[in-house]
Amino acid sequence: MALSDFGPLWLVAYRISIAAVVMVVIWQIRGGKLFVQAVSCAAIVTLVSICFLTTILPFLLISWGQQYVTSGFAGIALASSALIVSPLAHLLVPGERMSIRSTVGLTFGFLGVVFLISPAWQTGTYGPHFVLGELACILAAGCYALSSVLISRLPPVDPVGLTAITLTIAGIVVFLAALIFAEPMTRPSIAAMSALGLLALASTAGSNLLVISLIRQVGPNFLAISSFIAPLIAVATGALVLGETVALSDILGFLLILSGMALGKYGFRHRDRA
Repeated sequence: MALSDFGPLWLVAYRISIAAVVMVVIWQIRGGKLFVQAVSCAAIVTLVSICFLTTILPFLLISWGQQYVTSGFAGIALASSALIVSPLAHLLVPGERMSIRSTVGLTFGFLGVVFLISPAWQTGTYGPHFVLGELACILAAGCYALSSVLISRLPPVDPVGLTAITLTIAGIVVFLAALIFAEPMTRPSIAAMSALGLLALASTAGSNLLVISLIRQVGPNFLAISSFIAPLIAVATGALVLGETVALSDILGFLLILSGMALGKYGFRHRDRA
């Protein structure tokens, strides 16, 4: 709803900026401290990388991609982020490794993602932008997966401060990009502004704080469970509110991804930590 009035770049700019202001106020009320102790330059580089991977890149990719795909497809594609978390955690997070079972599950999930995008590749009836829109949503899922692993690798940090900092840096970058590259906006409707407010407060500020807090507590594989809530809500909202059609390939692709993650979740082993 907001996308039609704001356009992809301005929507992301306002969405992140509003969320950043809210989180900075809350962070300052809590004392305004970020890291518990002094950190290295590597931690600062990781923090900046998280800014791009949690907000700037995925929001731009999703906003652009949803011009050509349904919200239901976007939600299901984002669930594929869970498939990427396990191999990344295996490589980057000490104390965790993949088993044969989780590898089989990863293969199932990958086939599900292929199933999602295959109708557009096979028929060619949707045009090149439709396929690119699908790939943009899947790339956004990859951004979320990598960011969850990087968040778990940070030294002790205040989750509210981390959310505020990442949103602030992202908001500045995207707002400058919108001023330079985006076309001037027309006056948005009340419905579009309401949708923007909901996106900023619930889907950006609230969800980022929740995800960061839980990743810090239970590790990046939490994403493997939580990411499957999004497609159910996205498909239902798209069908009931926007009148979007739920394709059979969307349902079958999602079931394959879900089956893969069921195998992957119970096949992921933990090493003893020193």
